[in-house]
Amino acid sequence: MEKKQVKTDANNRFFILRDASLFMWNLVHEEKRDDKIILSFERETNSSYYPNVKAYEKEYHRMSSIPLWSLFVATFVALTFFTIYLVAYYADPHFNQLFWFLCGLLPGIITSTILGLLAIFRSRQSMKYFNEREERYNQYLQKMKELQDGKN
Repeated sequence: MEKKQVKTDANNRFFILRDASLFMWNLVHEEKRDDKIILSFERETNSSYYPNVKAYEKEYHRMSSIPLWSLFVATFVALTFFTIYLVAYYADPHFNQLFWFLCGLLPGIITSTILGLLAIFRSRQSMKYFNEREERYNQYLQKMKELQDGKN
């Protein structure tokens, strides 16, 4: 038996319940705390197609193919290069502009550009995820029916 809890608000309750039932989660308890609702779910793990259900659920909830951590890493790398350039600029009395431009500033600019592109692509994928909610739900509803009927 697998268990999970989801904290939500009244506006999203319907979608949480609908998505959970799609992947064989059963609501066992609902609790209201202030303006939040805590939904407790359980599902059986002994079906032959349980690993497929978990895989479908993971795919269904994946918002973007670009992981969020990659944006943080790119930001850190870009700031590191800019910091190296600025420290050299202020600390070195014989500042070699070409050398430090190539070693610090140019890689920082390139990394910042990559960061911007990653952020744009991730934002577009996230918007597509939210805009195609019903189509995605219907697609996975069909997949789950085929899985339960033994066609997949």
